[in-house]
Amino acid sequence: MRTVALFLTTFVCFLTGSSQAQGLPEGLGIVYGKNHVFSLKAPDGWVLDNTSGVKQGLHAVFYVEDSSWKDADAVAYARARTLTEDVQTVPQVVEYLLADFHGSGNPDYTAEKIGKVETARGASGVLYHFTGDKWGNYEAVCYFQEKKTINFVVLSCRSLEAFQEARPSFLELCQSYQYVNDHYTTTTPEFLNKAAAAESNVDEKKE
Repeated sequence: MRTVALFLTTFVCFLTGSSQAQGLPEGLGIVYGKNHVFSLKAPDGWVLDNTSGVKQGLHAVFYVEDSSWKDADAVAYARARTLTEDVQTVPQVVEYLLADFHGSGNPDYTAEKIGKVETARGASGVLYHFTGDKWGNYEAVCYFQEKKTINFVVLSCRSLEAFQEARPSFLELCQSYQYVNDHYTTTTPEFLNKAAAAESNVDEKKE
């Protein structure tokens, strides 16, 4: 599978379990890098893995439990793109992505805006479906616009059947998105305490 829209290097640390864990079932992790810190929780029956996608620059990947990043028919991952003078909005990111694919031998690659995804924390993401690449993948991307970045979660599937089956779990993953801040970029105790406090405070407010 080709990974969509590789922009910023991101890393992930787990709020539970080892910081170097692989395939943590329903794991909750903090995804961080330059100008972005946000959390995601693997959906029911999926795992969060911070090692298998590293060679592709992906430090937060997700797949069904008892499968693998390499062999799963459906996988997901998280990335971010810093805002620039030329790219400030989600539609501009999509246009950039389409131009990139069209220029690399995928003239039939198309994007369809599906609607919004409301998160459990009150944020709103924009959902797109992508089809027509030369590898036969079916993909969905949920974009979250923040002050300095556009953070996004990608679902990539080898077939339409796998896409349809994985889509509910992918939406659950997107709904777990929680923006933390845009300046903590190391896994220091201060960073981890800040992230954990942000999660706890939101949950308390919901109750």
